[in-house]
Amino acid sequence: MIFSKLLIKVVWFFCYSEEKLREEKVERGKQLLGKTTLNWGNIFLAFFCFKKLFFKT
Repeated sequence: MIFSKLLIKVVWFFCYSEEKLREEKVERGKQLLGKTTLNWGNIFLAFFCFKKLFFKT
């Protein structure tokens, strides 16, 4: 019983921190997008991320 409660707390903590981290990344991404203009570095980075997401290489 104690173990299951601990497990639930650990899982909840990881899910919560993951959610917070995701929110921070989104905010940071918006700030960066607002500051920088579209240049070749950003285009390359976006393409690289897109390739990694969809082709899993």
